[in-house]
Amino acid sequence: MKQLSLFAILTLLLMSFGQKPLPGGEQFLRRTHKMYAGKWYNTLTFEQTTHFYQNGVKAGTQTWYEAGIYPNLFRIDFGSPDSGDAYISRHDTAYLFRRGKLSRTMPEVNELLFLFGGMYHYPADTAVKKITAMGYNLSETHSTTWKGRKAQVVGAKPADTLAPQIWFDLEHRYVVRIIRNRNGHREEIISRKHIPLGGAWCETEVVFYMDGKLIQEEFYTNCRANDPLDPRIFEPAAFGQVHWMKK
Repeated sequence: MKQLSLFAILTLLLMSFGQKPLPGGEQFLRRTHKMYAGKWYNTLTFEQTTHFYQNGVKAGTQTWYEAGIYPNLFRIDFGSPDSGDAYISRHDTAYLFRRGKLSRTMPEVNELLFLFGGMYHYPADTAVKKITAMGYNLSETHSTTWKGRKAQVVGAKPADTLAPQIWFDLEHRYVVRIIRNRNGHREEIISRKHIPLGGAWCETEVVFYMDGKLIQEEFYTNCRANDPLDPRIFEPAAFGQVHWMKK
């Protein structure tokens, strides 16, 4: 028995030596995924006050109505839901409507929907592959602080403010900052004032910068999780027939 046990131990050691260790960023993502997989809410609705900026000066304000079914269905109605102006994100395709008519269709990976909760509705392997495909280097990670709280950065070395990177609150693991390349421009997205919701978290403010300039602020109210949503809300062919705000 002692010889068998020793043989088994040696075999396991040899096997472990042959395995390539996971990159630090991937290890962190897998641990984060384990925290919320099967626990993150399935649907989300909220109202959004949106401030627009040009050259640092507020240029306008509008109310948006937003709804999502994780991991890959999302809709924004710009202004009144009866205006017919809307955006639908569906399975990596975006549909834009103007006055009730489809005006544009284009391929688009909705990274924010994925990083702000959608990733927990995929298997861990799939989530890791998708984040890598988005351009984040999982071999780079470091610890830091953000707004006085401990944070973990995935995708960049310390002091690198250009590489695509995701900043996580270390304790709660929600995303607090994203830096990415957007059509040749440096986009920075900051999410803050997170609230507990549906067994997970929801950001209630999101701020966007492009090349260091403030371009948009978002303030969320009436955030609701796990309310039943009609899937037709996210079907372009059914646009105008059903809306989550209508009772």
